[in-house]
Amino acid sequence: MGAEIMRINGTSSANIAANAKPSAVKPESNDKAGEIKSTGDKRDKRIEKLEKMQNNYEMLVRQLETVNAQNGASAKASEIRLKCIKIAMRIMSGDIVPDGDHRFLLENDPELYGKAVMMRIQKENPEKHKRISEDDDGFDADLPDIEIQTENESESEDI
Repeated sequence: MGAEIMRINGTSSANIAANAKPSAVKPESNDKAGEIKSTGDKRDKRIEKLEKMQNNYEMLVRQLETVNAQNGASAKASEIRLKCIKIAMRIMSGDIVPDGDHRFLLENDPELYGKAVMMRIQKENPEKHKRISEDDDGFDADLPDIEIQTENESESEDI
């Protein structure tokens, strides 16, 4: 009966062992080493991905800072331009404009100042406006506003 146990379906256990492929049977230590290697590869890939994300983030932050600096400068320029236009409109409409605003317009947009003075119309009752521009130097804060007389006004006074 011992010989019959050794034979399985007409094949001896010695033939089975000889026909077995060595790659089918892996030692446990190789499985763990492979798992560790694949885990290390996954970790390296995650680290690389995180480094790329961090570099992209830093690049976006630098770009955002640049855009904010540009927007800040253009916003200030736009604010100055808007003040110049308001002052010019007041001058052209014949209203009384503070000297500080005249100076502000002359310094920031001399061409517009020249056009505003040349296109100024006469009003019977001109409005007196407060200063639009900031009092940067405080030079004319206490000075009274001066009305600009045109040639027509001075001729009518002489008659």
